[in-house]
Amino acid sequence: MVRPAVLLPALLCLLCIAPSASAAGAPWYQIEVIVFTRPGAVDQGAGSASDAPELAAIQRALRLRAPGSAAAFSLLPSDNLRLAQEYARLRSRQSPLHPVLHVAWRQPVRGRGNAEAVYLSGGPELAPPAGAASGPGSVPQIEGTLRVGVARYLHLDLDLLLRKPATPESGTAGRAGTSPERGLKTYRLDEVRRARSGELHYFDHPQFGALVLITPWGNRQTDGGEGAPADEPAEPEEGDAPTG
Repeated sequence: MVRPAVLLPALLCLLCIAPSASAAGAPWYQIEVIVFTRPGAVDQGAGSASDAPELAAIQRALRLRAPGSAAAFSLLPSDNLRLAQEYARLRSRQSPLHPVLHVAWRQPVRGRGNAEAVYLSGGPELAPPAGAASGPGSVPQIEGTLRVGVARYLHLDLDLLLRKPATPESGTAGRAGTSPERGLKTYRLDEVRRARSGELHYFDHPQFGALVLITPWGNRQTDGGEGAPADEPAEPEEGDAPTG
């Protein structure tokens, strides 16, 4: 008869291994993001503090690793970027848009309920103007998260915040006395959509926008194995039946 004292350590060991085993079957994708602003956009008013992504969600988001590693969520060097031409066009003098962020990384893509939120930020650091309420100090012009998960299809969740210095005519961002960034106007781009790998996805807002490209990465299928990733896993999540 096996004693409980012997079974308990073995059970705890299995519980620690289980999450890694379930993640091992996740297909890998390369994700590339360009975020741009519209410098000449007409100001149509700022969102309230409740419109901004929760600071706690941003703080919990996964930070991308420095380039030079093959590990998941590592920034890719410039020669691995697939949207270089699109970025160059955005930077041209003829373009009315101004790119402020261009990054790419590779990661395993898990079920929507377990998808990691990746932290994104770009543009110049902005400080509240003199006389504004005290806040967190300087903050990036663009900040937010991107989450890619899979049910029967890939799903892309982009939640970005654009900050701009407020003017006397436009007022301050957020509700008086509640926003930690008084003196800065805020605009939010928040969208969840079903995505197809290999297609360029365009996210639009009157003040800024984003381009996102998701492509299977054929050199890695799992967190530790080789093989080509599946584009559409066969098992849908409840409530996510295919349409059309």
